[in-house]
Formats: sequence, structure tokens, C-alpha cells
Amino acid sequence: MKPLFVFLNLIMYSFCSHAQKQIEHYENGNIKSEQTTKDGHSVGKAIFYYESGKRKTEARYDNNGVLIGYTQWHEDGTQIIDRDLIAEQLKKGKTDLSKITWTKSGGISVSFIDSGAGNLPSIGNTINLNYIGYFKNGLQFDNSYDSYSPLQFEVGNNTMLASFADGIIKFKKGQKGYIKIPPELAFGDKPSGNIPANSTLIYYIEVIDIRK
Repeated sequence: MKPLFVFLNLIMYSFCSHAQKQIEHYENGNIKSEQTTKDGHSVGKAIFYYESGKRKTEARYDNNGVLIGYTQWHEDGTQIIDRDLIAEQLKKGKTDLSKITWTKSGGISVSFIDSGAGNLPSIGNTINLNYIGYFKNGLQFDNSYDSYSPLQFEVGNNTMLASFADGIIKFKKGQKGYIKIPPELAFGDKPSGNIPANSTLIYYIEVIDIRK
């Protein structure tokens, strides 16, 4: 959804292969990427390299192919990011989502904390929002507040997960609330980035602005 979220999803989809060991090279002969897979799911480490041969990113997976950590470097070797997703989730603890009152809306469910202001967004409007993504058990898998990077997207341009976009257009400017997406309208029976297969996704939403 935001660059980080897209980055994680691209890593997962790029690394799925039935080969036990897969290596890709640049035209100059240096390794571009290397990964080990099992039964179509990534396990262990998957590594991308700069064309110079320097390490660029390293993604770490559990035995079920779920992303559990990743590291990224500048070409000069300076570390940009180093995240242990499991440790981060445990540190944040679980959020109690059991008291939310849901209203069914198509295949998804929504819950509003306040009323917001103005009209609902329409096709062509640009929405700026912050969000926190939760699993049903209350553990976080994504948080735009942590990255200081609100999500921005244009309604109707089909760049978002369709069910997520369907929920967002029910929120007015300044409005806060939740969206619940069942597995079949999220990523189904396939893992995606740090999201395991068959996951119900719950998003806390805060709409910052809606512009024409």
C-alpha cells in the first residue's frame, strides 16, 4: 500500500519458485539475486545485489515462507534498514480489537469512531490517510505512523487492494475508524510479504485530507 508494503509484497512474489536454488546474474557476470526455495515457498534468506556486486537487500523467511525480517544497504555498504518483524510485533504487543462493533458493507466490514466532515470521496479524488494494519489477534503487520509516511492514492486508479479501497471511500475527511477484510478479499490462501495465508486484516484508518 505504501512503498514499504509494496516492497515486501514484491519480495515475496519474486522469490516463489519450485527450484531448490536460484541465482540470477547481471550482464557483467556479478550475482543479481540468490534465493533458496522449497515447495514453491521461500525459506531461509533471499538476497539482492547491486550491479557492482555489493549486497543490496536481504530478506529472511520462516519455514512457511512468511517474511520475518529484512535488511537494506546503500551501495557504499551503509545500512539503511534492519528490521526483525517478529521482535517488533512482540514489543508492540497486541491491541484488543474484540470490542469493535462492525457494520457489514458488501464483503467487508467497517466501524466508525467519529463522523468526520464534508462529503465522501469520489472517483478522481486524492486521499491522504494514516493507517495501522492488524491481524485478527491484534498484532500489527504495518503502520504508516512508524514511517512518518501517510498513504496517498487516487480513487479509481486501481493501485490499492480493491477491498481496502472499497473501505476507504466510506470515510470522510478527518474521520477515523476501522476496516475489516476477510481472507478471500485480501490475499486468500497465499502468503504476501509478512502476511500469512488466510489472514483476516483489520485496518485502523485516519483520513487526513481528500482533494479533488
